Amino acid sequence: LKGLDVSGRDSLASFADADQVSSWAVVYVRWAVAAKLINGRSAGTATYLSPLDGAKRVETATIVMRFCTELLTK
Repeated sequence: LKGLDVSGRDSLASFADADQVSSWAVVYVRWAVAAKLINGRSAGTATYLSPLDGAKRVETATIVMRFCTELLTK
């Protein structure tokens, strides 16, 4: 609708729980990582997507803020 380039894809290999992302969502999560909308959660030396957990309010707000400031302003 906004003419945004949504073709970017990034590997999920750096996330310890990448195998838990639903098959239908992988392409969208890879785009969100490539677009720098999501970075994952750090725990010790590992980074997790935590796809089976609910998103916290602050995480959701951060994603929306990044989308608005980084993608809609270009």
